[in-house]
Amino acid sequence: MPKIINHDEYRRQLLNQCFGLFAEYGYASLSMRQIAGFLGVSTGTLYHYFPNKLAMFEQLLILITEEDIAFGSRMMEISGVEDRLRAFFTHVFESEERFMRKFMILHEYIRQEKTGAVPEQHSAIQRTIGEYIRLCEQLVGDRKIGVFMLAVIHGLLIQRYINGAATSYEEQAELAVDMILRRVEEPWENHSRLQPKAP
Repeated sequence: MPKIINHDEYRRQLLNQCFGLFAEYGYASLSMRQIAGFLGVSTGTLYHYFPNKLAMFEQLLILITEEDIAFGSRMMEISGVEDRLRAFFTHVFESEERFMRKFMILHEYIRQEKTGAVPEQHSAIQRTIGEYIRLCEQLVGDRKIGVFMLAVIHGLLIQRYINGAATSYEEQAELAVDMILRRVEEPWENHSRLQPKAP
């Protein structure tokens, strides 16, 4: 009896394996033949599931975003903004390598995009970032704070990538939670705006 293949699951497995490749080598430096070699499959198998490298990259973005959004949606079952925030920052810490790989993939692609070395996918990447902003907004109940929260996470990941364990994730996450909670608990209009210095 021939082996029955779950094509959707196998496509997901291939994408998960590509995750590390794109993070390590960058989108522009990999060909479909090289990717197939790294994955241990034929190029024919790869093209059966993905018409080209760009389609593979787009599907990878969708996959990792969907997984994170699904996890974040389950956090909405936690009552209280503070507990949700702490659960979210804990999740990022426990999955730090995965989040860092994702950031590196996006950063590398955008850098290559600006030089014209890769096809423009600004809209696809912006949709991905938009999904994360909406997730953060749901967690705290405010879009502006959600944008800030995502910026804090990206900044903390970059700092730890550069500085390693010298930057304590726990300490910085605790500061971030305190700052976000203060903003959530007070009306937005009660906070002063940054004003340019008078000449």
